[in-house]
Amino acid sequence: MTYRPEIEGMRAISLLAAIFCHAKFSLFSGGYVGVDVFFVISGYLITQIILRDEDQKRFSLVFFYEKRIRRIVPPLLLVTLATLPFAWFYMLPTDMTDFSESVLSVVLFFSNMHFWQESGYFSAASELKPLLHTWSLGVEEQFYLLFPLFLVWTWRRGFRFSIAASCALFVVSLAVAVWAVNNTPVAAFYLLSTRMWELLAGWGIAILHRRGYMVPEGITSNLLGGLGLTLVVVPMFAYDDLTPFPGIAALSPVLGAALLLFCTAPSTWAHRWLSCGPLVGLGTISYSAYLWHQPLFAFRRYGGAVEPEPWVFLGLTGLTLVLAYISWLLVEKPFRNRKQMARNRVYSISAIGAVLLIGFALSGILSGGFPDRFSLAQQTMLAKATPSPKRDECHTGGTDYLAPANACTYFTPTPRWAVLGDSHAVEISYALADELRGQGDGVLQLSFSSCPPRWSSDTTDPCARWVKEAVATILARPEIENVVLSYRMAWALHGEHLDHYPDLPDEIPPAQQQDVLRSYEAIQRTLVDAGRNVVLVLQAPELRYGLRRLIRDTADFVDGNMTSVPRSWWLARTADISEWLKALPVPVLVVDPADLFCKKAVCFASLDGRALYYNEDHMSLYGARLVARELLRQSQVHGASLARAGSVQ
Repeated sequence: MTYRPEIEGMRAISLLAAIFCHAKFSLFSGGYVGVDVFFVISGYLITQIILRDEDQKRFSLVFFYEKRIRRIVPPLLLVTLATLPFAWFYMLPTDMTDFSESVLSVVLFFSNMHFWQESGYFSAASELKPLLHTWSLGVEEQFYLLFPLFLVWTWRRGFRFSIAASCALFVVSLAVAVWAVNNTPVAAFYLLSTRMWELLAGWGIAILHRRGYMVPEGITSNLLGGLGLTLVVVPMFAYDDLTPFPGIAALSPVLGAALLLFCTAPSTWAHRWLSCGPLVGLGTISYSAYLWHQPLFAFRRYGGAVEPEPWVFLGLTGLTLVLAYISWLLVEKPFRNRKQMARNRVYSISAIGAVLLIGFALSGILSGGFPDRFSLAQQTMLAKATPSPKRDECHTGGTDYLAPANACTYFTPTPRWAVLGDSHAVEISYALADELRGQGDGVLQLSFSSCPPRWSSDTTDPCARWVKEAVATILARPEIENVVLSYRMAWALHGEHLDHYPDLPDEIPPAQQQDVLRSYEAIQRTLVDAGRNVVLVLQAPELRYGLRRLIRDTADFVDGNMTSVPRSWWLARTADISEWLKALPVPVLVVDPADLFCKKAVCFASLDGRALYYNEDHMSLYGARLVARELLRQSQVHGASLARAGSVQ
């Protein structure tokens, strides 16, 4: 097969886009489409290799799989082995267990399915997963296992049969992707069934070339090559994490890559640009570079309290390229050369690496993440930093939310209490219900993820629509006398604190702030006017960074009390909501967790050896129980109905 240097250039720009996207450079918000370009290239090259050997009557599955092993496995095992000491040093037991599972999935070629199944509300953030990027290798590996069998089987039954079968597979896969991106978006992103069509786009170009179809050199090839490059590059800047992907949006980079493969004759400017020395050199080491960048980024993020500065990621990108060149020179290149590395030696070394990784992974899974790396006090604290056991089942969000009429009711079908809010309402719901259980009472939980107070008739906004339905559900149930409102108001009014601490974020426009406060008051007034007793549970003080990192970095726990932020910082963070509450005309009762979690000068992440939080801002079930007990004490509900406060307290 003729060497095509412009393919290395395509790999280079796709690699840089993916790396800069994972570094969270806003300019490259759609850089993830680089992976789709890789898929098209893979489909093209694999088809060329298989059909060339098949036409020459020398195709061998054993030889084909040997070449894939030589190409993929040694660098992958090297990088995965290199992550182990960093995981041992940095990762807490829960994260180490997840990491061990991901190591096992990488070795067994199903990392895409693993990360699909792992996705969830409280799974580690994607940027903290060192092996997350291997999902794309999982897709390719599964394609390499299945497609040669399919292609050879259809090819031997005739050209037309093979074309028809492959086109049908392309159409089905694309249709599944379009459906899944709107119905099961996580599965759509990770699975072979929704990515197959991208690899088959490369198959289509390979078939056209083998049948002698070429675009004549000249204006047409220049225009089509330029169009292809545009279709690839523009989404790298225009798309972001809100773009439904893959599906229709993936057509642009896939079609662009296909056009580049089809039309970039040597005389075209696209070919000359993509074939320039620096891009070809970068493309040559692109596989190793892709493997190295995510572990470097993830462990740097995991080891720090805040998101690193852009210059840090530029430095890590430089280190990525250095490591990529070394591993290409010492691992990729010799392992791909049959004269330098015999088949048995390749298999033996790969088997040893795989056994080591599988042994580590199984030990990590069975031990629960090697907890003995941490002190008993740290282990105890981590074990008690738990969310509501009903969080996944009863919390909702998104466009396909759980209707309020079907929301979870705890411990009785006719509770006198309801808790309404965002994700901060989850733990307080369960903790309050648990406190009321002995009295034969319970709680209706109404919680919607990342949904601040919103009182609007906008039916296109799922959050606003859900709030209206939730309030209507409460008012339609006369047995509900008491309603607790629990929101993350500091975030709703000013934005996320993690990347700003110890400074204060100021990310929300004043008009949006006023809309949140108006909605907050409107919800309260609607409930009070309907005769309900309303309790505001204010937001618990945020931690300076994630609870588990805080535990990891705290060597000694004095009396089991772990400090977090200065109380003065929290007072400044919530100063406007405090002033707003003083002037609130609606008669409600106010319970402030800061009165329980803070002393005069400092707020705590744990008390008496028990974690008050689950992560950087959500209360643990233990912290929520303290607040629930204080709520009941203030409202004098032990054996009596809530006495409505005559004014804000």
